[in-house]
Parts: sequence; C-alpha cells; structure tokens
Amino acid sequence: MQKTQTDDRGPGRPTREQAAAIADAVLAGAHEMFLAKGYAAAGMDEIAAHVGVSKLTIYRRFPSKEALLIAVVDRVIAELTAAVELNVLASTSPLDALEETIKTVFKASVEPDAVSFGRLLSCESAHNAMLRQRFSAWQGKIRGPVLRQISAAQQQGKIDDGDPAILCAILCDLMDGLPKALRDQIVDPVAIDPEAFFQERWSFFLRAVSV
Repeated sequence: MQKTQTDDRGPGRPTREQAAAIADAVLAGAHEMFLAKGYAAAGMDEIAAHVGVSKLTIYRRFPSKEALLIAVVDRVIAELTAAVELNVLASTSPLDALEETIKTVFKASVEPDAVSFGRLLSCESAHNAMLRQRFSAWQGKIRGPVLRQISAAQQQGKIDDGDPAILCAILCDLMDGLPKALRDQIVDPVAIDPEAFFQERWSFFLRAVSV
C-alpha cells in the first residue's frame, strides 16, 4: 500500500472528506497488515507507518487495536453488501437476483485474502468474547441480502413458501462448505473449482425449493 500524505495536509482540522479519506486509508492499511503479519504481530506503530500517518491519528479514530479490527471487518462487509446491491440491480428476475446475491457472497468468501482473514478472525475469536459476540451480527449483515431475495422470490411464487430465514440458513450453509474447508486448510485450493462447487450446490438448492 502506498503511504498516504494525510499527516502532511497542513494545520487545522481536516474537512469531512479528508477525515473520511484518512479513516479509509487507516482501515485499508490495517487490513493489509493484519493479513501480512497476523493480528497479534501487527503493532499500531507498524500500521501507522504502513499507512503514512501518526499513531495518534489512528487512536483518535479507533481507541484500541481491537476496535480497529472490528472496524476493518465492518468495512469489508460494507464493501461486500455494496457489491451485492450492484449485481442485484442488473438482475432480471427474483431468482436471478437471488443467484447473483449468493454468488457474490460465495465468490468473495473464497478469495485468498478473505480465507486468510476469516482464519485470523476465527483464531482471535477463540479467546476474545467480544469478537465471538459480534460474529452473529456480522453473519446477519452478510446474510441479510440473501434473506431479502429469498423473500422476494417467494412473493413471486418462484420458490417454496417455507420460513425464509430457514431457507436462507440452508442456502448459506451449503455455500459455506468450501470457504470453511479452505479456512481450515483441509482442501487444496488448486484442486478445487469454485464455480463448479457453486453450481452444484445452487442446483441442489433450486431442486429442493422450486415450486
């Protein structure tokens, strides 16, 4: 990551746009450092140097490294949900929108950086109660668009009218098999075809819920 020049902007308080740019640069840089060194080994001094800001600049926005990690996860999820919404806009039917939604989530989850970051979060949450508590909220944010598209497809009579939350959990659990196996390092990424994995499970889901 190229160092920013946010600390060289001159005297005075930053504008709202400058403050947003600084926060985004800090989060992007912290994400990179957590991936490169791990959460425990990535010190705030190193993160500040990597971003090109002072450590005080980071602490003004994020009171602890734990708060910084949480903000990084929130940023990742916000980017994912934004990508989902863009793909849904291009969809031509409720089922198409549902497929695009779950495919976007799935493809993001099997990216190497996402696998590594998921592994990091799993390790940290094993001994961090706050992170464990947040996992449910994070999962809800990720699955929210899937749930909405399932409900929309049901309203159009395209899939079974069962409990949409249960159908959402089933679909997401089907798709999480590969990301989980990659995080647990029990499969060789080179030997796996993510597209084939997705299509097999999507077809299975459709056969189970089609009316």
